[in-house]
Amino acid sequence: MKKLASFIIIIIFLFAGYRFAVGAETNKAILNLPAFELKYYEGETLVKVYPVAIGRKTSQTPIGDFKVINKLTFPTWFPRGRDPIPPGPANPLGTRWLGFKNGYGIHGSNKPSVIGTMASAGCVRLYNKDV
Repeated sequence: MKKLASFIIIIIFLFAGYRFAVGAETNKAILNLPAFELKYYEGETLVKVYPVAIGRKTSQTPIGDFKVINKLTFPTWFPRGRDPIPPGPANPLGTRWLGFKNGYGIHGSNKPSVIGTMASAGCVRLYNKDV
C-alpha cells in the first residue's frame, strides 16, 4: 500500500462506489462503498482487496477528484475545537495518513473492529497493516 502513498488519487463517483486513479493511468484503486472494500490494481491486474470503514450517514465519505497533499507516518490528529491527539493508541488515525481534501484522507485505525462499517467522519479507514 506504500505505492498508493506516492501517487495522485482521483475519486470519481461510480454506480457501485468510487474509483481512484492512482499515479500512472495503469494503476488504480476502486473504493466500493456498499461492499466496504478498496481494490488496488496495477494495470488490469487486481493486486489486493482491502476491507475499509467509510463515513457515517451524517458525515459521508466525499466524492470528487482528490490529490494526495500529505503523507505521514505516526500522525498527530488535530480534532476541531479539541487538543491534538499525538501518535499512539488513542489516535484514531492509526499509524499512517494519506491526506487529500479539506482534512479527509485514507488512514489506519485505532479500532480495528470498525473496519467494514460506516464509522468515520468521512475518511476511509483501513487496518494499520494495510496503509
